Formats: sequence, C-alpha cells, structure tokens
Amino acid sequence: MDQPPVVEESARSPLSPDLQMTPEVERELELWRMTGEPPFPELRMTSKSYWHRFSSIDLRLIHHIAGLSIDMHQRGYSGCTVWAQKMPAFLAIALSNDFVLSAVLALSASHLAWQTKNTETEHLAYQHRGVALKGLHEAIGAFARDNSEAILAASMLLSWQAIEWRSWASLQQGVSTVLNAMRPWIHESEIANYIESQRSVAGARTPVTPSFPQTQPRTEDLARLDQATAALHDLRARLANNAELSDLTSRLLLFLQDLRRDFPLQAPEEAFERLQELRQWLFWLPPALFRPGESDLGAMAVLSHFFGVALALDPLFPEIGGSYLGSMSVMPIEDMQRVLLARRAAHPQETGVITALSLMDVPLRTVSSYKAKQHFLAQRPQSYQASPHSPYPASVSQTASSPEAMPRSVYAHSPMQSPGNHPSQGSPYITSGSGSSGARRSSGYFDAVPRASSQPYEDNNYMYNYSGPPLGSSAGYSSGQQRMESHRPPSSGYETSSFQAYGIETGDTSGPRAETELKGKGKQRE
Repeated sequence: MDQPPVVEESARSPLSPDLQMTPEVERELELWRMTGEPPFPELRMTSKSYWHRFSSIDLRLIHHIAGLSIDMHQRGYSGCTVWAQKMPAFLAIALSNDFVLSAVLALSASHLAWQTKNTETEHLAYQHRGVALKGLHEAIGAFARDNSEAILAASMLLSWQAIEWRSWASLQQGVSTVLNAMRPWIHESEIANYIESQRSVAGARTPVTPSFPQTQPRTEDLARLDQATAALHDLRARLANNAELSDLTSRLLLFLQDLRRDFPLQAPEEAFERLQELRQWLFWLPPALFRPGESDLGAMAVLSHFFGVALALDPLFPEIGGSYLGSMSVMPIEDMQRVLLARRAAHPQETGVITALSLMDVPLRTVSSYKAKQHFLAQRPQSYQASPHSPYPASVSQTASSPEAMPRSVYAHSPMQSPGNHPSQGSPYITSGSGSSGARRSSGYFDAVPRASSQPYEDNNYMYNYSGPPLGSSAGYSSGQQRMESHRPPSSGYETSSFQAYGIETGDTSGPRAETELKGKGKQRE
C-alpha cells in the first residue's frame, strides 16, 4: 500500500480540524482518493484523474458541502435554505476554476466550524478564504467573458462568509461592477441572473458610503419588529414540549430584544457584527433542523420566524444593503409555505400542517409587507455604483474573449432518497463537464499554516485600494496595499500573518501562501 503523504499524517495530530469524520465517510474518502470515483454520482462530471490532486482534507470538505446540498435537494428542502439551491452551479464552476473551489471549501469548513465550535476548523476556513481572495484578485485583473461567471461565483461565496462590513461591502460593490461589464452576455450567466433577481427583490440596494449614525427608526418598522417579538413569545409558549425548538426560539427572542434595546446603532461595522449570529442561523439552521426521519412541521414554523425576523430587521439597516438579510429570506419562507399548502391540499384533515401554517402567520405577513415595499422602491430609477473602496474598478472594458456559454444547472423534481444511492437523473448537478487534472493539490493547512502564536490583528486597512487598469486589461492590479479581511479567527495560530502571507499584497510567490496555491504547488503523493 502506498505510504500516505506527510500532510495526511498531520491530519491526525491533536491540532487537526474537526471534520465530523465517521468510519463510513473515511471509507468513502479513501476509495475516492484511490480510484478517483466520487461517492456521489452528481460529482462524476470530470475525469477520475482530476480528483487525485486533492488531499483527504479537501476531499472531505467537498464531500461535506456537496453531500449536504444533494441531501437537501433530494428531500425537497433546498428552497428552504439560503445556499443549497445554488451549490450545484457553484460546484460546476469550481471544477474548472480553483479559486472558486477554494471559496466552496471555505464555506464547507465554515459550516463544520459552526457545528463543532472547533478553532482549527475555523482556521481551515480562514486559510481557504485567503487563497480564494488571492485567486479572485488575479481573475479580476484578467477579466474576460470566459472568467466573469467564476468571478461572480467566488464573490458571492466570499460575501456569504464575510464577517466584517468593509469586506462584505467591497465584494458587493465589486459584483455590481462585474454585472455592468457583463451586460452584453449577462443572459448567459445563471449566477448573474440569480444575483439580479435577489437585488430586484431588495429594491436594487447595494452598500454605498454609509450615513451612520442612523436616524431614529421609523415607527412602522419598529412596530413590525415588536410584532415579530410578540409572535416569538407566542411561538415559545406553543413549543414548550419541544426543548430544542423552544430553546432556539428563546435565543432568537433574546437576540432581538438585545438589538431592539440598543437602537440606533452608531456605525455599519457595529450593525454588521451584531447581525452575524442571525446570518449564521439563516445559513445553517435549516440543514440542522431538517433531519431525516423526523417531523419537519415544528422546524418549518421556527425557521420561518428566523427568516421573518431578518425581513423585519432589513429596513432598519439600509446601509448594509438588502442583499444581506432581506432578499435571501423571502424565498425560504415562501418555499416552506408552498410545501405546507401542498400537504394541506393532499391531506385536508392533517391538523399538524394546519397548526404549522398558523404559526407562520406573522412571518408570511412580513414577507407580503416587505415585497410590497421593495416593489415600490424598485420603481425608482437606480443604477449600480462601484464604491471607491471596492476591489473592482468602476470603469470597465467591454472587450472580452469569444463567448462560451457557462454550464447551467436546473433543479428538477427527484425522488426522496439518500445522496449517492441512485443515478443523478433529476439532480440539480450537471452530469458532464471537464476539470483540469494537474499536480497534487495540497490541503493548504498543516503544511501552510504557521503555528507560532502572535499578537492579534491591529491593521484596520481592510480594503483593496485599486489603482490599476480597468477590467479586461492584462496588466492586473497595482502592487500597493491590497488587503481584504474576510475572517478574523481566534487568537491562536496564524492570524497575524494576514493575507500578506498569501502574497495578496505584493504578489509574492514565497512564504506560506505559495504552499497553498491551487495549481500544482501542493505536495505530490508518494
């Protein structure tokens, strides 16, 4: 049997991330690593040799996020989440764009870190975000028609993971710039269409120069928040016999009461930070609560209130932008309502479904109010504006390479089954494609992360300061200060190396960042 590489041995050290490994998962990963045959038919869209360049850690991250999204789709819950419905499109793009793959790996590690509260797993997510940011930075410098979809995908994935307002706002403004540059071929882009539909729901609001401190919130917005608070009190009383759901409702209620007490917040940075816990709940509670073999009625009722609170809070934080909370919360509520209405039509006497729908009344009314208001705002003539702090230039070149349509994926109905047991017919994942096989890709973790502890971050210059040529030029970016803080991990490990360690600031090919690049700089399997 081949001797495993050093990085795989390191994965068993006490400082290894918690990747929720089970004997079954370990067997699947080992077979995948040896044969190049993915455990999910939905991932069999490239050659077997493509997978040999990945470490077991990276394969586990792909396995986790792909398996989770496949399971959500096959059990009919993908529309009840913020992210699962678009994961097939992201993975299809990631297989031919390594910086997008790094953003996917970071999202997967972020979910595992949220589940396990493991610091090393959080570090792993942080490290993959650094590689993704560097790759995004380079792709923007070589902007063209054939990489615009990948740029959008990585920007969206990274914005989902941003925990600092300036980083998120910069990515959002960059997306606007890229969308403007893509106008001649934007109809070809599934990701662009999705983003524009989200912004349409949100009244085309994107972050601009903030006007904090906030003025006093409007009476009608505070009344909606008070209505959400009262509904949570009622929900908690109705769920007294379910300890898990009652506890979640209490946590949301406490979060809302604390936030309500501190209005108005004094800065967008503070508001963004205060809303992080809610956004993590929106992303990760659905797969945590929709467990196989268990009733989903209570879960739907509770989740609708989490998304409803996000909608109620959205108008109170206009500087953060509608794409942060509001627009991502509409579809899950409506999808849960659609599922319950279909069940009620099929089984009119089912009292549990009727009760669940009644408990969703306030979130559903919040959706109606939100959509009516955003429809009114969307009638105003607005155009996307690039922030002066964006990593993307405001002026763009419309010249691009010859068109080649990006792979598209369409969700269709599929049987309710566990992932990987049946062919991928009816799957949202495309079933053909190509991924370049190359030198073995390092996990970029144990061989790249300096373990010496040092002082926390003090650098507050979070933004890329662009001084280079417009999109579409070949000159790339300037070598000035170019840094975006995507995530600040706990103060144990490599956080003080910042993104300079990955060469983002100067483009260096030395140091830890060079060991984590996705194109042929990992260790070869012996």
